[in-house]
Amino acid sequence: MSEKKKIHAAVKLRMRRDGITYAKLSKKLGVSEITVKRYFSEERLTLDTLDQICAALKTSLDELMADFKAESQTQKERFTREQETALANNEFLFVLFYIVARKFSYGDILKKLSRHNPAKIIRGLRELEELSLIDFSSENKLKSLVSSNAAIQPGGPLWNQYSSVAIREFFESDFSGKNEYFDLSIGYLSHAGQLRVRDLIEKVQKEIHALLQVDGSTRGA
Repeated sequence: MSEKKKIHAAVKLRMRRDGITYAKLSKKLGVSEITVKRYFSEERLTLDTLDQICAALKTSLDELMADFKAESQTQKERFTREQETALANNEFLFVLFYIVARKFSYGDILKKLSRHNPAKIIRGLRELEELSLIDFSSENKLKSLVSSNAAIQPGGPLWNQYSSVAIREFFESDFSGKNEYFDLSIGYLSHAGQLRVRDLIEKVQKEIHALLQVDGSTRGA
C-alpha cells in the first residue's frame, strides 16, 4: 500500500470511529460532499487539505498514522479459504462481518439489522468469532480481526459468489440515486495517459452542459 493510500485509510478509520460521514466532514470543511469524496477516490488530498481535515477531526497526522498502524498490526489483510467459504455460503454472515469491520457498535448493528431477531444476530456474531473473523467480548464490544479491505482470492468462493453480482449491478445502474456518481478509474495507463483521458472526459462533459443550456434557452424562447 502506497503512503498516500495509507493516509487515506488512516483518515477513514478515524472518521468511522468518530461517526463522521462524508456529509458531516464536508460541512466542517465548508465544501460539498462530492468534493470530499473526490479527495479520497481521486487522490486529490493535498497537504493543505489534509491539515484542514485533521483540524476538523481534532487530531494530527501523526496520531492518525499511529492508530492506523496499530489497527493494521492486529488485522489480517487476507481471508483464509475457510473464512471465504463460510461468508460465501451465508449472505447474512457476509453482511454482518462487513458491518462489524466498518466499526459499527453492537447497538448500531441491532438497529441496522432490526428486521432480524437479536438472537440470530448474536448467533451470527458468535459464528464469526469461531471463524476468527471478529472478537466478540462479553460486554458486547466488537473488533474485526480481518480488515474490511482484505483481499479475496481470484476465482475463490467470495469471488465466484459476488463478483458477477457486483459487476452486473454496476453496469445496470444509471447512477441517479442520492450521492451516486460515476467514477472512471484507469488502472493500466501511464499517469500522463490517465490525465489525458480525464481531460477528454471533462471536455465532453462541458460540451454536453453547453448543449443543454443552449437547448434550454431555445425552448424558453
